[in-house]
Amino acid sequence: MFLVWNQEAYSQNIDYFTRHYSNKNGLENQKIESIVKDSCGFYWFYSRSGIIRFDGIHFKVYKDVLHQNHDINYLLVDKKGRLWVNNGRSIFKYNAALDSFKMIGLPEQTSSTDRVNLINQIDSNLYIYQHQELWCIGPSSDSAKVVANNLPRYDRAYNYLDTNYDLWLGNCQSTFTIYNILNKSKRIIENPYTCAHFFYKLNSNEVLFGTWGKGLLAYNKNNSSFRQLVKDTNASLLHNTYYKIFSIPIFTGDSIIYACPYEGLNSPDILNVN
Repeated sequence: MFLVWNQEAYSQNIDYFTRHYSNKNGLENQKIESIVKDSCGFYWFYSRSGIIRFDGIHFKVYKDVLHQNHDINYLLVDKKGRLWVNNGRSIFKYNAALDSFKMIGLPEQTSSTDRVNLINQIDSNLYIYQHQELWCIGPSSDSAKVVANNLPRYDRAYNYLDTNYDLWLGNCQSTFTIYNILNKSKRIIENPYTCAHFFYKLNSNEVLFGTWGKGLLAYNKNNSSFRQLVKDTNASLLHNTYYKIFSIPIFTGDSIIYACPYEGLNSPDILNVN
């Protein structure tokens, strides 16, 4: 893992510094999947070793969130600075006072293919998709309640909730669904690109999503149109499935959107759309 920071003085150029961390520094697993920062200033990563906390000097690994040997697949810091973890079967919240993770009460899965998907935070609530239902965790609660049900069932939870309370439900079929949890309306979108993997807001009108074999696309819900941002090419990793899309602000204040295929992330596959 590399960390990069800058130092700037008046009438001087900006200097950038890097530092490499490995297992010699206490980093058990060097395959880092995600990075978030909480309100206490700690950096959190997830890897196959568990959740890793970094205070700028030392790494600490929390293995208790690898419940039933499921992989960690999402970290989220909410508007209060609290850390939430999703491992595909359970949701955990970090308790800073006890320095431990607490599992949040959710219904039992009906089959081994049912997955819990911590989506994102809208207003002051966290939203979770499971069992064809949308669950909500309030700002002062440690349990979830149902806010929408009878949603389309997909064997994979490629979903996203935008600020208009539209829940985007993707799959590996020829459609995806937009369900508004306020007015309970549902739109079935014919998807000529077959698969819709991991939605991400591109701008006020468009949502970005990955495909299987068709690159990276944007869907405009105002005029119901698709546009291809990155085409399929056998010359790079872009021809494969995008399983994660995220944005990192850079020093200039702009952002770069990173799209990660299954094989990994290479510099030619970094897409700057701003």
